[in-house]
Amino acid sequence: MIPERYSAWIWHGGELPHGLRQETVTSTPPAPGDVVVRLEAIGLNPVDWKLLEIKGGDVPGVDGAGRVG
Repeated sequence: MIPERYSAWIWHGGELPHGLRQETVTSTPPAPGDVVVRLEAIGLNPVDWKLLEIKGGDVPGVDGAGRVG
């Protein structure tokens, strides 16, 4: 079951990594064909920082581990 709200680290811009803020966000229902993964761990690496510098308001993490549900 997908929770109605969850905790996420959101990028708001500024100096890395200080622009990351932990927030509670509202879930969106998955579309047909989507897979829901409950992440238990993510790895932040240089690729994530480069992607965040391009676009703010995103949740970082290209590499993750979790459970499909």
